[in-house]
Formats: sequence, structure tokens, C-alpha cells
Amino acid sequence: MIVGQRIFDLKVGHPSHELSRWRPDSVVGILDAGEDGREQLQALHDALLAEPDVAGLEAAWLPLGGTDLGPPIRRPGLLLSLARTPAAGLAPLLRSPGTLAGPDKTTVVPKHVTGGLGVRSMLAVVLGRHCHQATPPQAQAAVGGTTLVLEFCTDAVAGHNGPFLPGLQARYLGGQQPGSFVIGPRLKLVPGGLDESITVDLDDATVRQWQSPSLAEVGEALSELSLWFGFRPGDLVAFGPQADRAIELEGTEAVSASAPSLGTLRTRVTR
Repeated sequence: MIVGQRIFDLKVGHPSHELSRWRPDSVVGILDAGEDGREQLQALHDALLAEPDVAGLEAAWLPLGGTDLGPPIRRPGLLLSLARTPAAGLAPLLRSPGTLAGPDKTTVVPKHVTGGLGVRSMLAVVLGRHCHQATPPQAQAAVGGTTLVLEFCTDAVAGHNGPFLPGLQARYLGGQQPGSFVIGPRLKLVPGGLDESITVDLDDATVRQWQSPSLAEVGEALSELSLWFGFRPGDLVAFGPQADRAIELEGTEAVSASAPSLGTLRTRVTR
């Protein structure tokens, strides 16, 4: 948990009896606790912000800068990337959880990826409760948090870019590479709206700015998806901008996406 300019390890209990009664075993455990989990987390955050140097908590603090962070959700049961296509409208692409990577890592493009490489900036919603055959209001209430995404994709894979795998299928295969779905650095719990202004930079030059979908729009999409998928706490669904074209990467080394309340998600690309 980020407190000021430091990170507090939630696995370390607070010496206060009142604050130590609830100790989450994982991020998914916090999401699954719903409103009670958010209230407990807020109370702990406020106490640490007011009195950060409590005796016995020295080992629980890490610097915000320079700490090697993994994905905020490490093992989602379901990982969906929503692509907009002229023919099919909103098309969900299943991604392997093995594609996940955390911030400030290097994304290595395999040699057998021969086509153009692109990146899509996205906002992922993290489910905080079970959601199946839900109404839009129920689907909205199931959203537990948000985080930033950089999704790398390609239009051709050596040996697999013939008639068997045209269009989305070729992109689907090329998007299953380990490290091609970068998320983080923060997971923001969602008690209200989403409304994030997202900026994308390539080699420190801004190339795209877009506004994330509203909670109502997310609820409509999740409601429709819940007719076919049974979502559980910790599952991720990533939403991109309306003009859902990947940004082409030609010689790009540094890619980042940023939002005011979610921080900056950075990765480097090497071929």
C-alpha cells in the first residue's frame, strides 16, 4: 500500500490491536472483502500517514522509487482484453495469465515475431466480487479496482501468418508471448467512478491521450460479457480507447502510460 512516498507491506501487522485485527493475505482478499476491506484499508492508511514511524514497523517500509514491483494482480483466473472491430464490435480476446508482467521491466520481442509490433494502452478493471448473468448495475458494483495496461501485439508470426490465422487470430497468437501484457504500477480501489485521463508516451514523446470509459459503460460491457463468463474476484478485463488502433512501434525503446491517480506504467522494448 502506498503511503505518502513509501510503500507499506500489508503482511506486517500494525501494533494497534484495532488495526491489526484485519490482515489481508493477498490483494484479491482485499477486493473480496468489498466495502469492509476498503474501510479497513483506509483506516490503516490514515493511521500510518498520521504516525508513520511507529516502533516495530521499520521493516515494513519500502521506498516508492527503486522498489522492484510485480503485477498488482499476480494470478488472475481470467484475463480478457477487449478489442473493437468494425465487423464484430466489442470482441473479447482471452489472454494467458503467463503474459503478465509488472512495471519497469524489459519486454523482449521473440525472433519468430516477424510482423509489425504495436502497443495498446488500456485501463483494466479488476473484479471485486463474483459476476455472472449480471444486470449493468450489478456488474458496476462488481468492479473492485483499476490499473493501467500496456498490451503488445503483432500482425504476423513466423510460420503462422498464412490463411489459417488471418486477422484477429494472428494477433491473438502473437499476443500470448510472456511479458506482452504489462500492468501496474498501482491498483486503485474503486468506490465510485473510473474517469481517468490516460497519456501514452513513446521515447518520452506523447503520442496519444484518451479518456477511460465511465463506470456505466464498463457496467454495460461487463453485464454482456457475464452472459458467457463467470467472473471471480481478481479477474481482469481491459478496456481501450474508442479509436482502438494499436500504436505502431518502429525502433521505439521506451513505452509508458500514465494517469493522475494510477501513476506511470513504464516498460522497455528490445528485439
